[in-house]
Amino acid sequence: MNVRWLVCVLSLRQTARASAAALQRQALAIFAAIEGAQLVARSRGDVSVYDDIVEAYRAAGLLP
Repeated sequence: MNVRWLVCVLSLRQTARASAAALQRQALAIFAAIEGAQLVARSRGDVSVYDDIVEAYRAAGLLP
């Protein structure tokens, strides 16, 4: 359900026409990255770790 939602959001943001398969791969990658950030922050007991990781993803161009 979350990946389908991400595909919809990504398709609205695309300036060039991406294939459905490419959007699906990008959505899965984003979902996995966010899940990973959540797991790391939870294991450290520090929500600021989540914010730092997501900001690092954005700075690296991995998240829109």
